Amino acid sequence: TQRDVKKSLIDRDIEIDNIRVSWAWAVEQGRVQGLLQIHMGLGELYEVSGRYGEGVEVFQRASDRLYDIYQERKGTLNVGYQEIGEIYSQMLAWQAWFTHRLGQYEPAQKLLAESLSISDQTASGSQWQRAFPLYQLGAIAWYTGQYDSARQYLEEALAIGQRTNGLFAIFTSLTHLGLVEANLGNYQAARQYHAECLVLCER
Repeated sequence: TQRDVKKSLIDRDIEIDNIRVSWAWAVEQGRVQGLLQIHMGLGELYEVSGRYGEGVEVFQRASDRLYDIYQERKGTLNVGYQEIGEIYSQMLAWQAWFTHRLGQYEPAQKLLAESLSISDQTASGSQWQRAFPLYQLGAIAWYTGQYDSARQYLEEALAIGQRTNGLFAIFTSLTHLGLVEANLGNYQAARQYHAECLVLCER
C-alpha cells in the first residue's frame, strides 16, 4: 500500500542517516577499519536511493582523509600503508562510481586510474579490489562507444571475479559484456553472457 511504501522510504532515510553519522565519525577519527566495515552498505544505500551527489561527497571526504593517512604511513612510518592503500583504493572507486552515475565520465576515469595505481602498490593488488574499478572503466567505455576497450576491461574484471568468487564483479561484468557484444552485432555471444547472468540469479 501507499502507507507501506512511505514507511519503507522513511525507514531507509533513517538507516542512511544512522550510517552517515557513524561514517562521519569514522572519517574524522581516521578509523580505517570502521570505514572498511560500512562502506559497502553506505554505497549501496546511496545507490538505491539515487543520491549520487551525496555519494560523491561522502566518499570524497573519506578518500581525502585516507590519502593523508596513507601518505603518512608510507612516508614516515613505512608500516601498514599497504593495508591503508587497499581501503583507500576502494574509497576512490566508490567516489568514481557516483561520479560516473552523474554522467561525469572523465573525472570518474581519473579516479579509477588512481584507484588501480594505488591497488598496484599493495600486496594483493591483483585481487578482488581491482575488479570494481575495472568493471567501471569497462562500463564507461561501453557508454561512450569504445567497445574494444570496454571488452578488455570487463574481461579482466570478470576474470578477477571468477578467481575470487566475487559475484558482484561476475554478474556486472557478464551483463555489460553482453551489451558490448550486442552493440557489435555479436548476438550469439551476447546471448551466452546474459544466459550466464541468469544462471547466477537462480542460485
